[in-house]
Amino acid sequence: MPPPRQPLVVPARRALRLAALALVAIAALGCAKSKREHCDTLIDTINPHTQALSRAVEKLASVQTDATVVDALSKVATDADASIRGIELTDKRLQSLAAAYREQLQTAIALADDIAAADGKTAQLYGLVNAADALIARQDEILAELNEYCATGS
Repeated sequence: MPPPRQPLVVPARRALRLAALALVAIAALGCAKSKREHCDTLIDTINPHTQALSRAVEKLASVQTDATVVDALSKVATDADASIRGIELTDKRLQSLAAAYREQLQTAIALADDIAAADGKTAQLYGLVNAADALIARQDEILAELNEYCATGS
């Protein structure tokens, strides 16, 4: 009677388990986004909102004759904040830059509220519109930092 062929079964199962674990590990690594992908996602989300916010701030020059420009500023900033808040970033520097950008959006919303409350007072409106211009300048600085960071390595 020939001996049973048992020794091959155990190594085969072990090999299958190791192969399955390797596939799970590869799949997990494959699901992780690279720095480049996170950068692209953040930039693609921020760019249209930055342009819209810049246009909304430019329109504040007509706030005394068109009160709807204040609502437009608030809506643009609120929409941008919601879009950026929805992005999951694992890179600490990108998280920091996104947070700084969102702070500027919160400032824009507060400025819109202050402009609405100024009730046509020219001196107060002038100062608030200048603050909105400074906000755009700060956003440009954040975007420059973001572009510089994303241009370096992956």
